[in-house]
Amino acid sequence: MSLLHEKQVRVLKLFERLSVAASGEPVPADHRDARLASVGLLPNSAFFSCFLPEHLNEAKSLIEIFCAANDFDDFVHLAEQARTFVNSTLFAFAAEVAILHRADSRGVIVPPIQEIFPTGSSPPTPSSGHSPSPPPSPRETRVMSSSMSTRQATS
Repeated sequence: MSLLHEKQVRVLKLFERLSVAASGEPVPADHRDARLASVGLLPNSAFFSCFLPEHLNEAKSLIEIFCAANDFDDFVHLAEQARTFVNSTLFAFAAEVAILHRADSRGVIVPPIQEIFPTGSSPPTPSSGHSPSPPPSPRETRVMSSSMSTRQATS
C-alpha cells in the first residue's frame, strides 16, 4: 500500500459520518490540543456561512491551525479532535481548504460536499428543527415547468 493511499484513507475517515460527529461525545476540553483553544465557538446546530464575518474568522483560525501542523500525522491528530466539537460544516470547509493547501497532502482527493452531507449542504440536527425538503411531486414538477415555459414565451 502506497503512502498516498494511506493518506487518502485517513482523510476519508475524517469526513465519515461527519454530520453526526460533533453531536457525539466531544474530546474533553482538558484533553484537547492547546492549539484548538480558539475554535469551537459556532454551535453545531448553527448554519455555517463563510460570508458571515464571525463564521469566516473561526474558519480562518481552524485553517491556519491545520496548515501550521508539523506534519501530516499532526494534521490528522488535530482534525480528529476538532471534528468532535467544531461545527460540522465549518470543519468540512476548513479541513478541505487545508488539505488542498498543505504540501504533504498533495494528491489527496477531497470528497465532494454532497457525499459528506448527502441530505443537503448543512447537516440537519435534532435541536435545529431543520430537515431537508422533500423532492417535488410529479404534479408540482409539471406545474413548475409549465409556468416556466409560459414566462419564457411572454418574454
